Amino acid sequence: ADDALTLNLIMVCGINIPWTLMCMRSYIVIPDTRATRTFAIVFDVIITKSFFRNHIILMFCSAQGFQQSYFFTLMLLDVFSISEVLQDIIRCLTKPGFKLVMVFYIMIVTFIIYATYGLESFEDQFTYGNDDLDDGEDGCHSVISCLWLIFWTGMQGGPVNAVMTPMTDSYEIDTLARMLYDLSFFV
Repeated sequence: ADDALTLNLIMVCGINIPWTLMCMRSYIVIPDTRATRTFAIVFDVIITKSFFRNHIILMFCSAQGFQQSYFFTLMLLDVFSISEVLQDIIRCLTKPGFKLVMVFYIMIVTFIIYATYGLESFEDQFTYGNDDLDDGEDGCHSVISCLWLIFWTGMQGGPVNAVMTPMTDSYEIDTLARMLYDLSFFV
């Protein structure tokens, strides 16, 4: 229940609120009331003026650093606002941002497809490794656990057969299906 609450808070605070505020600002072309004028000024200063925004973040990290020291290390990222070369690198990542998000989405969908097919066809062949689990119940027995197992291995560039028991040298249909499953993961 705590994980679901955390995920919901991330979705609301990290995605929905910023998106809603951006939509509201796009809707307000000419701020004609005091409230819309105040909202437009605050939004434009915080979002579009990087100098002001970065200094607010630095002040927050500086104040929080006395409570938890890792906030002081976050202040080292201010080098991105100082160096033009690093700003160019950030621009190279943010300009095609939507395309990069779509590539990541396709990668996740591919992992879900492989997890679902692997669970249905080869459930008994997936293994986490005997030293990872204390209760002796290794492998994946749901699409989510198979997804995490394949995702972790795939993100490291490893083959999907690294998390499966080794194949036998027989020429049965199951062995050929498993071989196609392993080989198609690279495509």
